Amino acid sequence: MLECVVNIAAGAGPALDALAAACGEALLDRHADTDHDRSVFTLAGPADGDAESAALALAAAAAAHLDLATRPEGVHPRLGVVDVVPFVALGQPANTAVAAAHRAGAHLAEELAVPVFFYDDADPAGRSLP
Repeated sequence: MLECVVNIAAGAGPALDALAAACGEALLDRHADTDHDRSVFTLAGPADGDAESAALALAAAAAAHLDLATRPEGVHPRLGVVDVVPFVALGQPANTAVAAAHRAGAHLAEELAVPVFFYDDADPAGRSLP
């Protein structure tokens, strides 16, 4: 199973329900934190591609519903409307998560015209996020 834990730069507001709906049945949990002005969406599914598809749908919904220029900043620094999209291979080889990260990154860069930064195992240089 592949899990994805997407961090969104919004900790409150009506858009969070639309973002959750975009995840479909792959949404396992949503945690919103108003102090940090961010939400974490935990995605997974039994079928190959469930977490990846849900992460891409969530990112597209976030881009459509959120605007950093009008959002308050929380105590946690943010990189964009979608901060991180880490994939975790559960009971699978680690390269499964790396491949998903590369596919998702290519899609996000092309479809949403946003910069993508790979880190840890997904980065050939092994850079960490900090």
